[in-house]
Amino acid sequence: MEQEEIETLERLRDQFNEGLVVKKTVLKARNIWNKYHSKAEEINYCMCTRIRRQIYAKDFIEWYEGLN
Repeated sequence: MEQEEIETLERLRDQFNEGLVVKKTVLKARNIWNKYHSKAEEINYCMCTRIRRQIYAKDFIEWYEGLN
């Protein structure tokens, strides 16, 4: 995983812990997720709603932390 990707996922974790997941950050995390997962596991959701961003952010963070 590239350093920029790691920084994005760490920033997402910080935002999640603060309770405010920014759409721009979660979209970048979604793109990272899609890069490392198969076509069948790709996520294409627009991250428009705050609640869905929180749900996806949690999944992305758990996946990232599971890698380490």
